[in-house]
Amino acid sequence: MILHNLNSLVKICHSSVRNNSFGQLKVVKVRSCDQLVFLFSASMVKAFSQLVEIEVSKCGCMKTIMFVESTDIGKIFDEKIEFLPLRSLTLQHLPIIDYFCSHELTSSLGPTENLLRVNISTPFFSDKVKFSNLETLKLSSVNLKKIWDDSSAPYLVHNLANLTVEDCSGLKYLFSSSMVGKLSNLKQLEISKCDMMEEIIATEEINGVAVGEVLFPKLEAIIIEDMQSLKTIWHRILASNSLACLKTLKVKNCEKIAFATLETLKVEDCKSVQEIFQVGDNADDIPRDIVVWLVL
Repeated sequence: MILHNLNSLVKICHSSVRNNSFGQLKVVKVRSCDQLVFLFSASMVKAFSQLVEIEVSKCGCMKTIMFVESTDIGKIFDEKIEFLPLRSLTLQHLPIIDYFCSHELTSSLGPTENLLRVNISTPFFSDKVKFSNLETLKLSSVNLKKIWDDSSAPYLVHNLANLTVEDCSGLKYLFSSSMVGKLSNLKQLEISKCDMMEEIIATEEINGVAVGEVLFPKLEAIIIEDMQSLKTIWHRILASNSLACLKTLKVKNCEKIAFATLETLKVEDCKSVQEIFQVGDNADDIPRDIVVWLVL
């Protein structure tokens, strides 16, 4: 189902959906439908037994992806809504979206309630929605301050392999350190143009001591671009086997990241390695006191 430039469309489905409706639907792509306030009702989602891909972009009035209508609030919110077959989710250029799932549309709230909601960092993904098999998630130019919390993370990121976050200016960090352990299948991470983000992994402390080891056992590529406030890529509590599969690290136009604090670089089991640093005209960029270990 591909819906493009339908400027008068206010709902995809007007009434309740039978269980055998949309049973073969695998892909939904919606673009430039400026009157859509939400994409699906909760009753529609239960009919999507084979939906593997959702892509929503440039819908200027969209407040939520899934809306739980008043007649369904009691029975729906007592159970989790599961997107079991979903493999890919792309949300981009949705300037006023609040949550993935909501039972109210904030445009109907008064100015005081809206102001309170803006000041509270409520996760975009709640624990009411489960994504057991989601592999690819892209969030671009989406209005959010927090993507998920530790309670909802197991339902969203357990099988996540590719994560792209760009132009989400309200984010101060991407992960909490206690949540990173749930990203055991993450292979590629791309972050760009998140102007407020100072760290990718927020350091959590108890009595001044950092908690939670950072673990990315399958991560192969990290791409970071145009991050004006980012000061560090990872902090000092990396687990011993973290980043063991890392093949590509690309950092571009990140003015506040300083590699001068790097003290130790260990290269192990790389029998074909020919070069560690490429020294050009500006050799001062390489830390002078770095200790390089080569274990061949």
